Amino acid sequence: SGDYYGFTRGDVLFLMLNVTGYTSTDQSWKATAATPEGWTLGEEQKSWLHRQLSRSKAKWKLIFIHHPVGGNAADRSNSSYGRGGGQAAFVGEQAQIHRWMKEYGVQAFFYGHDHVFTDIPVDGIHYICVGSAGAPWKVDGEASGYTEYLSNSGYAWVDVNSERLRVEYVTPDPEIAQGKVLRTIDIPA
Repeated sequence: SGDYYGFTRGDVLFLMLNVTGYTSTDQSWKATAATPEGWTLGEEQKSWLHRQLSRSKAKWKLIFIHHPVGGNAADRSNSSYGRGGGQAAFVGEQAQIHRWMKEYGVQAFFYGHDHVFTDIPVDGIHYICVGSAGAPWKVDGEASGYTEYLSNSGYAWVDVNSERLRVEYVTPDPEIAQGKVLRTIDIPA
């Protein structure tokens, strides 16, 4: 499919998922019928994801998505809107995806919906919100329920080798050409 896909490069499996294109209920901000469990990948994409995970022999497995397939934020509206990252690991369809990630050795689940940088490890799987490279708004802890996060503008840089996966959160800095590293997460093999 064109809106969800995967590839392997070296010893890394990259899977890109589409959570917004297959959810038929109105999950928009403040939608009255929206629920935290209302998000879905749809049956075809879910089956595809399971096949990719179960067949892969890659040492590193990474999932990229706009936000989890469920929500668990500070309140019902934000939860229904898909906020909360790893806090939503056991909500709705995300619970099934989380079980597969655990079973098939996924190390990290990257998302961006909340416009901050945070890392919430659940069962050894890192739910990493990759920050905000340019959006003027940031979702603070009052909305997201996050207790630890960085709201500085920046980007996540991922480096993988045979021993570890390193995620660095980098913010622009006029004194440092590559930017200033604000946080480093090392995930061992």
